[in-house]
Amino acid sequence: MDWKNELTIWEGAVRVDPINPLALRALAGAYVRSGNLDKGIEFYERAIEINVPSGQLNSDLGLAY
Repeated sequence: MDWKNELTIWEGAVRVDPINPLALRALAGAYVRSGNLDKGIEFYERAIEINVPSGQLNSDLGLAY
């Protein structure tokens, strides 16, 4: 695996465990911080779909919009 930055770390984690809400949220945040808001929103929404509703996830998603 390529661990050169936070995107590659969290992309790898999601590849290994695609329903891990922590990894999905971290990947979403990494995308947002890199300027890729659409991908960030996509992964926040995936994390929300598989996780018990979380105020923090919803807040993160709202900030990405």
